[in-house]
Amino acid sequence: DVNYSYGLKYSKVNDQQKAVAYFENALKMRQEPVYADRLSSSLAYLSAVANIQNQPELAKQIISASDTYNRRTILSYPKNVFYWKTRAKNMYYFYQITNDGNELLQGIQALKTARNLYPTDPKIPYSMALYYSTLYDSTKDNTEKQSWQKLSLEEIDNTIKLKSNYREAYLFKGQLLKKYGLIEEAKKVFDYML
Repeated sequence: DVNYSYGLKYSKVNDQQKAVAYFENALKMRQEPVYADRLSSSLAYLSAVANIQNQPELAKQIISASDTYNRRTILSYPKNVFYWKTRAKNMYYFYQITNDGNELLQGIQALKTARNLYPTDPKIPYSMALYYSTLYDSTKDNTEKQSWQKLSLEEIDNTIKLKSNYREAYLFKGQLLKKYGLIEEAKKVFDYML
């Protein structure tokens, strides 16, 4: 479909407003789940833009539309790993707007489902490490902080086990260790990378 193709092109150059218009046109012509998935993703991005532009009501409306498309797609195709990964990414955008840790927990749950469907994808535990690290940053409770720290380090290690030459994972592991005050361990990771 030409509309979907244009939507992808605009999405890749981060013109999500035009991408949304093309994805909506594509969906009007044919109800394809991949069109709805891409629309959901572009809308999630636009919700964050609306929030940055100090339009909280518009951001909430866009979140609702994005979430509706994503839930419908997942309900219809619960075994499609890409739709679960879209859900996780969307939840991260929604967290940026709401600062509600439950958004991240929903994203983690989506990633766990995605991992069950595709256990060898190293980007899934990488994203989980990011989400756990973000939860670490957002909590004041020391017991919770320790739990999020432990989980983030476990997931980044899982990432490296799945793809031993994943440079970004080593970099992220070093950054996490540094953030957690484990300077000597971080140094070893950075030295290994070099």
